[in-house]
Amino acid sequence: MLTLVAIGAIIYLPYLGGYPLWDPWEPHYLQVAWEMRDHHTWLNPFYRNEDNWWSKPILLLWLLRVGIIFWDSVQHFGDHELWARLPFALVAIAGGVLQFDWVRRLYGRTAGFIAALALITAPQYVVIGRQVMIDVTFVLAYAASLGYLAVGLFTPRPELAAADAPLTSRVLAWLAREGPFAAFWSLEAIALLGKGFVAQTLVVLVIAGYAIATFRWQDYAMEWRRAWGKKYAFKRSGLGVIVIGCAIAASVVLPSQLGKDQRHLYQTIIFGAALLVLLLVVFREFPLAQHVANILARIRIGWGLPLFLAIGAPWYVYMTVNHGWPYWNEFIFYHHLGRAAGTIDKPGNTFDYFIRQLAYATFPWSAFALPAFWQIVTRASPFRSVAERRNFFLLIGILLPFMFFGLSGTKFAHYIFPVVPFMCAAIAVGLVWLGKDSGELILLGETGPPIGPTVPALTAGADYESPWWQRVGARGDMIV
Repeated sequence: MLTLVAIGAIIYLPYLGGYPLWDPWEPHYLQVAWEMRDHHTWLNPFYRNEDNWWSKPILLLWLLRVGIIFWDSVQHFGDHELWARLPFALVAIAGGVLQFDWVRRLYGRTAGFIAALALITAPQYVVIGRQVMIDVTFVLAYAASLGYLAVGLFTPRPELAAADAPLTSRVLAWLAREGPFAAFWSLEAIALLGKGFVAQTLVVLVIAGYAIATFRWQDYAMEWRRAWGKKYAFKRSGLGVIVIGCAIAASVVLPSQLGKDQRHLYQTIIFGAALLVLLLVVFREFPLAQHVANILARIRIGWGLPLFLAIGAPWYVYMTVNHGWPYWNEFIFYHHLGRAAGTIDKPGNTFDYFIRQLAYATFPWSAFALPAFWQIVTRASPFRSVAERRNFFLLIGILLPFMFFGLSGTKFAHYIFPVVPFMCAAIAVGLVWLGKDSGELILLGETGPPIGPTVPALTAGADYESPWWQRVGARGDMIV
């Protein structure tokens, strides 16, 4: 880890203030942070003396405000590019350390080191990490959050301490068991403050893809058969009709003074909530509903979602109270949905555009991409052992976000940046596995000095001698 920090310092710190601010982003963002300083606020962005700069969340400006603390005076505005860029360079180095940790926990120290080295030396990561752009902070939080979620899902979790154990022991045992999930929810909240709802969209996409791929009717069919009957069908269908009727009524009676965009947003929220109620409450015995509920329970949504909201929501509440609907109209409809639909004046391109950009972004490591993917694909399955499900999760962590950005109407070259950490991880894993037979046992996790609690290796010899449907993890997520 210290080696990675040293390499990162050599790459990201020298001459960090040796070149002027780059258009179009650096001077623009810095101007907003400077005006916030003049208005003595840490919460309300100002631009050209008006508090209506709503294109980005607040984390970018907080980092710049911290850098401004070290500036001498307004006369030295042009001499302090170093202090403006330093927080982002340190975040880039930290991203390499977190990449090492979560990949190490899943695939071993060698793979973790190569993955982190590939990330901090990737051209796109270097370019973005050495300038004032929020993307490095957003990608650090998003990639590490999804990585630690995989650690929580696919590595053995230690047992909790006994109820009569000392408080310190119980807290440490809880952190050892639940730490990856706490990291997932906390980092997602940081990503929310960094780039809005992009990270959460990608996480929902990956988890939904994993849930669909791992769903098997026969895993839950017995309970469904026991619950099903005329009485059940009559009562639940009646409840379903009531829920749908309430949703329709609520969408119809929305205040008439709402604009078209507001009305569509509220209607989408209402019907989305109704769909969740139907799936997880009314027809909770339905096999797909059980599967979704099991996965949500496994990612600790019961206490994780409140943790996420406690960290990420207060600033948005502040903006809602102070600016109301105009803030959300610009932030969501223009800067989120407008970019995705390609309706604003931003660059677009064909689907294959990001194939080239991803190759440039990870060069020269992208030269190993095809053999690395082959190594992982031959060891990936949504239905078999825990190790193979882990490999499958890594694959969809690359492919589904890639498809999302490929289908987006707006295509800046750096929009593919969230895929880069997982691409580097896959290349590292493939390099470690090169020359090994596809049927050879690959241990799940490893022991060794960690950043957090040690993850024990999974010793599974007899498991691989059994038919695949009898292996650990073969029956859905309930026993993994």
